[in-house]
Amino acid sequence: MATRNFAYDHPAYLVPVAYAAPANAAGASAVTRFVAHADMIAKQIVTRIFTAGTSTTSAAATVYKVSGTTTTSIGAIVQTLLTANAFSENALSNAALTKGDEIRITNGTDATVVMAHTLEAVVTPGANFTV
Repeated sequence: MATRNFAYDHPAYLVPVAYAAPANAAGASAVTRFVAHADMIAKQIVTRIFTAGTSTTSAAATVYKVSGTTTTSIGAIVQTLLTANAFSENALSNAALTKGDEIRITNGTDATVVMAHTLEAVVTPGANFTV
């Protein structure tokens, strides 16, 4: 394996990559994490509910970018239907990630909801990555 970078229009930089996480634990403040394998641009989070919540309104989760000791909110996940199999797509406003940065998704306040998340991102054109 070697570390490489390519021309800005190489498919490695144009094709979005999806990173799926297993379902999180039930309960408020459960956390799902992704770590950037290269400099990346976070595009969206797709979320699906596996276990319905007890809230009568909605489930909300917050998406954070953790870079070193700095934590920044970069998006929110709002599920208006708390039934099993409901899903949502939530834009992350092209948040820039540096290799090693973490995307952290924390559950909202619902005590029973179980969600799974997929992060869609692209490698930043010109970034080094291992091939």
